[in-house]
Amino acid sequence: MNLAEILDQHALERPDHPAIEDGGRCVAYGELARLVRERAASLHAAGVRHGDTVALILPDSADHVIALYALARVGAIIFSL
Repeated sequence: MNLAEILDQHALERPDHPAIEDGGRCVAYGELARLVRERAASLHAAGVRHGDTVALILPDSADHVIALYALARVGAIIFSL
């Protein structure tokens, strides 16, 4: 099981439970899973494939976590800076 699959399991079991709190923003597991699927689709459409190495430079935020999970869903190798 990778991180994205574990997220999907949590989203099914407790979709309304808070997953990320980022300042005043609260993202529940169900919403997080949806955002990750959408970002993974965008990454795939941009040409990111399983096994590709991707450098990620983002501030600590909900968007950073979403990007990490999306890259895991695609199967990319993440190089977080």
